[in-house]
Amino acid sequence: MASRRCPAGRELRRTIVKDRRRKDVSMSAAPIIVYVSCAESKEIHSLRLDAENGTLDPLEVVAVPGTDEPSPSNMPLAFGPGGQTLYAALRTAPFPVTAFAVDAASGRLSRRGTAPLPAPMAYISVGGNGRLLMGASYREGKLSVSRIGSDGNVQAPPTQVVTTPPIRSSASTVYSNVAPTYVASTATWL
Repeated sequence: MASRRCPAGRELRRTIVKDRRRKDVSMSAAPIIVYVSCAESKEIHSLRLDAENGTLDPLEVVAVPGTDEPSPSNMPLAFGPGGQTLYAALRTAPFPVTAFAVDAASGRLSRRGTAPLPAPMAYISVGGNGRLLMGASYREGKLSVSRIGSDGNVQAPPTQVVTTPPIRSSASTVYSNVAPTYVASTATWL
């Protein structure tokens, strides 16, 4: 989907596809929803994927709150366990991350809450059985860990912020595996 504020190939920086199809064929199939973060307009575009026809139909556009400035390069997204919460982080001060509740039937988003992160995170991931939001900032060379409350909102301040050595290399991604046993972070040479 292209629009004046989020044209394909420019500001479409990150796409997450959530497949809600049930394995039990006796139940009706839930829709497949595609969430596209648009950094410049600070919006999440939700589209319904028609898997049979291979088409995307617009569902809604939701604003991500937190600053008047556009996010400079990308707006990372991450799902909480079970796909019930979608997190979106802006990379402009005060570096807010917003939790959105995901409606299980329609895929529509409703804002829960917003909290600041310690740096412009290029990547965010949910770990610790859904209790922690981890972020990686290559611009400032930081990894952060923030608690997620029982309501799904990120808590401020972070529980820990780590500077990544050496000086010429810094964190650019952080992710947790499905069985939250391991967390990995990769480095980017600057």
